[in-house]
Amino acid sequence: IGNFILETGSIPTNDHFSFTKLGDPLTPHEWLSQVIFSLSERIAGLDGVVMLVGIILGLSYWVSYRTSMVLGRMHLIAIILVMLAAAASSLHWLARPHIFTILLAAFWLLQLEKVRLGSEGKWFIFPIMMLFWVNLHGAFLAGFVIWACYFVGMIDFSVQPWKFNRTLLYAGFASIVISMLNPSGLGVWKVGFDFLSNRYLVGHTAEYLPP
Repeated sequence: IGNFILETGSIPTNDHFSFTKLGDPLTPHEWLSQVIFSLSERIAGLDGVVMLVGIILGLSYWVSYRTSMVLGRMHLIAIILVMLAAAASSLHWLARPHIFTILLAAFWLLQLEKVRLGSEGKWFIFPIMMLFWVNLHGAFLAGFVIWACYFVGMIDFSVQPWKFNRTLLYAGFASIVISMLNPSGLGVWKVGFDFLSNRYLVGHTAEYLPP
């Protein structure tokens, strides 16, 4: 798909590649990551794809380390825990679009922690990240699940009416709106939920298997 986009200058919304599904509707929920993979392959061959994946994964764990430093200054403990996290997630070290979700989830959590701590958190950073995430990988939905956990956790139930964190409220609303900026619009949400509700696909995809 990445090569097709680079060669034609258009993002396919119909299947051009399958014999039995030729012409059927296609939701290009990973089109941007496929273009990035295609460009890296054109520049440096398959070695370029491997190097790209290595850089993205390395950056993901570096961001996780930086998040630990936002929460505390225990460098050695942070390094050990990030190394353990890397080892536990090594199942997912594949040249596939989901590596961008690993990176963006790390950035997403860093910004959420800044908002929670009341330092440097800006609501407009979230829709900017979501604009990339929704076009890179279908698991952008995870960002909203994480956001919802933080939003509920930061509600002040001790006052009436309940006090909401405005930065998070603006961030979530703007991110939902921005998520519509993709070749399939609301269709990309439908694809995500359809996949998660399909027991066969979830039960036979390595990343979704239970521990």
